[in-house]
Amino acid sequence: MTITLSGFAILLGAAAVRVSSRTFDAAIVGWTFAYGLAVIVAIMEKYFGFVPQNSFLVLRGYALESVGLSSLFGNPNAFALFLLASSVVFMPYAVSARRPIVRVLYYALQLSTLYFMIESGSRTGLTCLLVVMVITLWHLLHKRDLARMLLILVVIALVAVQALTASGTAFFNDLRENSLFTSDDGSFLLRFNLVRNGLLFASESPLIGIGPDQYEAHMLTRQDLYPTSFIINPHNGFVEMLSQYGIVVFLLFVLFLLQTAVSAWKLMRSASSKRDKAYMVGQAQLLLIVLLPFASTMHSTFLGAPGAWLYLFALIALGRMAPVGEAATQSPELLRSTSGSVSVPAQGRHV
Repeated sequence: MTITLSGFAILLGAAAVRVSSRTFDAAIVGWTFAYGLAVIVAIMEKYFGFVPQNSFLVLRGYALESVGLSSLFGNPNAFALFLLASSVVFMPYAVSARRPIVRVLYYALQLSTLYFMIESGSRTGLTCLLVVMVITLWHLLHKRDLARMLLILVVIALVAVQALTASGTAFFNDLRENSLFTSDDGSFLLRFNLVRNGLLFASESPLIGIGPDQYEAHMLTRQDLYPTSFIINPHNGFVEMLSQYGIVVFLLFVLFLLQTAVSAWKLMRSASSKRDKAYMVGQAQLLLIVLLPFASTMHSTFLGAPGAWLYLFALIALGRMAPVGEAATQSPELLRSTSGSVSVPAQGRHV
């Protein structure tokens, strides 16, 4: 509950920030600093045996070397959520930054998320992150049709290997073990039953739900549920929200996502080119929305994961840049500085 309330406070603060040409830049600088701190802790965890005091699995008795990196997030899957959001947040800078050195820096940061994602051990996170990487490369290979064709072929080959090959080189085996396509551990059936139980709870109290943090309580006390091998966490953010807060809150959240998606699409259409900042910001928003149904299954409880609230913060922070991005395509002669008139940034402004 503490994490949820803190997350709401962060989102309200982001929504209340005054929009200006520097809003997005300030958010990115802060995010970059937070990412740097998180990966420093992850490196200490990996190579120096440092154990953060909130490391959930280690505190439960698991050996540090047998669990994925959790950094400051308490759980490897929560760290993976932060890494996925970071990769999407870095994408507009990696593609559309005005100065080459900034583009190189943010593309390097985006690439680094792949290493830490593998070390976190998140299968869903790795699969979603590869989607972000492919889209970034597609933009970076602008006007290089042959390279884009090779990229498509490589992606198809990797997907085929992960989905169909049971054995192979060590590299492909590592990818397969961390892939969303792997379901031989029975986790898919367990998650399916967790969803069915959540829908059962929602049907019993559809309007207001069963209450905050009550999913686990119901799983512990009720006997008429689908079997989940003693796993009591929902493992699905959408079902968690629907069952605990009811259909009214759930529909408001879905409406917010739909409105954000429409605004992002309009922002992309208003951009001067597909490498313009406005286009990339809109696409980053759409990516976060499209990947959210998968990202919401990465942690045992989505609303209780700090990385999940940062993921939603990224969506709002990008959205707060939308009016500036749309105005960037207008004529410089429309600039006004007095109150009551339109304030529009210069045409073609880039990150």
